[in-house]
Amino acid sequence: GDSLDCLDKGQVIGIFPSSRLPVDGVPFPFKPSVGIIAMHTDAPIIPFYTNGNYGWFKRTDVMIGEPINVDDLCPDKSLKDEERAKIITAELEKIVYSLGDELNKRLGKTDR
Repeated sequence: GDSLDCLDKGQVIGIFPSSRLPVDGVPFPFKPSVGIIAMHTDAPIIPFYTNGNYGWFKRTDVMIGEPINVDDLCPDKSLKDEERAKIITAELEKIVYSLGDELNKRLGKTDR
């Protein structure tokens, strides 16, 4: 699709893997489409977490992680695409929410 075309051209895309922002600080689960996109490109994945504090005169805090290679998330390429996408998605979700935990720690907050 369009996302893969952009990545093939060396462009950057941003993905909200849960397809929406958290509501009242409660995140939604990641959708497997993020794993599917990741499997079909060699582009590095740069995970980030935002606290979702959007609006006029509000401060949004963001934590950006280190680039990740999709093969590091699931090196077993013999798995069916559906299963591999689930594993990649689950691993990305863990990484992103660990960034959220680190952000909250740095901000002195105990909840997401």
